[in-house]
Amino acid sequence: MVGRDNTDIVRVACIVSGFALVLATTIFFRSSFRVTPDYSDVAIWQLLVWMPWTGVFYVVSRLGITHPVSGWWAVKHMLAAGLIASAMVVWSWFVSGQFSPYVGVVGTKHGAFAYFFIYWFFINVLIYWLVIAYMMVMESLNQIHVTEQKVANLERTLRGTSPKIETPTDSDVFFSALKGGRRHIVWARDILWIEAQGYYAELHLAGESFLIRQSLRTLAEELDPHTFIRIHRSTIVRITHIRSIDSDTVTLADGKVRRLSRSGRALLNAVLNRNK
Repeated sequence: MVGRDNTDIVRVACIVSGFALVLATTIFFRSSFRVTPDYSDVAIWQLLVWMPWTGVFYVVSRLGITHPVSGWWAVKHMLAAGLIASAMVVWSWFVSGQFSPYVGVVGTKHGAFAYFFIYWFFINVLIYWLVIAYMMVMESLNQIHVTEQKVANLERTLRGTSPKIETPTDSDVFFSALKGGRRHIVWARDILWIEAQGYYAELHLAGESFLIRQSLRTLAEELDPHTFIRIHRSTIVRITHIRSIDSDTVTLADGKVRRLSRSGRALLNAVLNRNK
C-alpha cells in the first residue's frame, strides 16, 4: 500500500510540475507586450507557486476524501477540490508577492495581473479533477490486467496445467482490527463480503463489521481466489454468499446489492463455467 501511495504521489507531482511549466510559458508570451522578464524567472515563480500542490493533495487524500469509490464521492471530491484550490490561492498570493518577476509592473497586484488569482482558483479545481480522472484510469487499467491474469490462472487450473502454488485458505488467513478500543482477530472463514471505505476496507461478517487499513487489491491477493472474488473495484465477495447475478449488479445472500464491473463479470463467468 505504501509503495502504491508513493507511486501515485510521484505521478501527481509530475503532472503538476508539467502544468506549471505550461502555465509559465503561457504567461511569458501573453505578457511579453508589457514586460519581458527572463523565462527562467517566470518558470521558477510558477514552480514555487505550484510546488505545495502535491503535498496538499496528499494530506487531503490521507483523510479519505479523494478516494473515488467511497460513498457520496462526488460531493467529497467537490469539497476536496475547493479545499485544495482555496489553500493554493492563499499560497499563490503569498509567493507571487515575494518572487513574481511582475512585482511592481503596471496593472499587477501582488505580482500577478488582474483576475489571475481567480483564474488560479479554477485552474486548481481543473487540475484536481484531471488528477482524479488519471488515477481512476490507471486503477481501471491495473484492475483489467489483474483480472486477465486471474482468468488465465483459473483457466489453467481447470485444464490441470497450472503449476502447484501454495494458495491461502480460509483457515490460514486472519486480520487484526481495532473496534471499541479492543483488538479483534477476524478470520477469513467468517468474512462474507468486503467493501472499500476510502483507504480502509470494511470486513462484513454475519451481524457485524470491522474496518482495517488495507487496500482491496492487497486483500484480493491474500484471500483464497477459489473462495473470494473481486466483483468491482469497491467490492470483494465470498462466492457462496452470492444469491443472484444481473447485468451490472450482484445480489448477496443478506439482501445487499453490489455493483458488478466487466472484469468482475469475467471472473464470475470463469467460476460458473468451472462448475457446469
